[in-house]
Amino acid sequence: MKSLRMNLWVILAMALLIRLLSLGTYPLMDTTEARYGEMARLMIETNNWITPQFDYGVPFWGKPPLFTWMSAVGIETFGVNEFAVRVPHWIAGILTIMVMALFARRFNFSGMITALVLATCGVFAVSSGAVMTDMALTLGMSLAMTGFYLAWKGNKAFWLLRFLWPCYRSIS
Repeated sequence: MKSLRMNLWVILAMALLIRLLSLGTYPLMDTTEARYGEMARLMIETNNWITPQFDYGVPFWGKPPLFTWMSAVGIETFGVNEFAVRVPHWIAGILTIMVMALFARRFNFSGMITALVLATCGVFAVSSGAVMTDMALTLGMSLAMTGFYLAWKGNKAFWLLRFLWPCYRSIS
C-alpha cells in the first residue's frame, strides 16, 4: 500500500512537472493567448493595473481583470515570454487540484486519486497552461462551491466563504 501511494505521488509530480516545463517551449497558440498576453504586457508597460487595455488607450471590458493581472505578475517576475504569461495560470491549476483533493479527503475519499485524475485530465492539463480566463474561473468556482457545500453542511467556519468567494468570482 505504501509503495502504491508513493507511485501515485511520483505520477502526480511528473504530470505537474512535465506541464510546467512545457509552458515556455511553444509560442502563444491562438489569437486568444496572444491577445491576453499583449494585454498583460500593456498593463506592465503603461503601469495601469486597473483597466486592462486591448490596445493603447482602448479599454477591454469583455472579461474580468484577474487573469490579466495574473499574467502581468508573471511578466513582472520572469520577463516578457511565453512561460511568464502562462505560469500563473498553471499555479491556479495547482491550487484548483489542491482544493479538490482536500475537499475529497474531507469526505473520506482519496484526495490523491482526485488530484491525479484532475491533473492528468487532458482538457484540464491544457487549460492550466493556457493564457485564458478558464483557470481563474475554475479556481474561483471550485472555492465557491466547496465553501458553500461545507457551510451548508453546518461548518460555521466556512460561512465567511459565502461572502468572500463571490467577490473573488466577480474579478475572475
